[in-house]
Amino acid sequence: MGFLSTFTIQDYNILWPQWFREKWGVHCWFKESGNGAFAPRYEAKTYKTWESLPVDIQRAIDWKSLAETRIVLVYLHECGGITRCQIEKHFIKWSEPEEWRITEGVTHDYCYRCSDV
Repeated sequence: MGFLSTFTIQDYNILWPQWFREKWGVHCWFKESGNGAFAPRYEAKTYKTWESLPVDIQRAIDWKSLAETRIVLVYLHECGGITRCQIEKHFIKWSEPEEWRITEGVTHDYCYRCSDV
């Protein structure tokens, strides 16, 4: 049982280590250079396939050489739910929206860390 999810991650200037690309290469597409964004190859159960991804991202990053202080991974669930995962050097924070409202289309036209927890 369970539901399917996919995710998105920004194109950070990170050279993903070989062990990370080997472990996640069966589930994710990586640029040939191994640098920057990567994407899921398919939807999968979060609790079976994607659950260790944030911890592995945290371990894979050389935080001393990264200009960013946090990496954001956003899970999109087949039920329409969204889970935001904020990965930092010493902790991982999870957040989800508390309510939905009806809009006339996309009303969020900019973002400056508006959903940081």
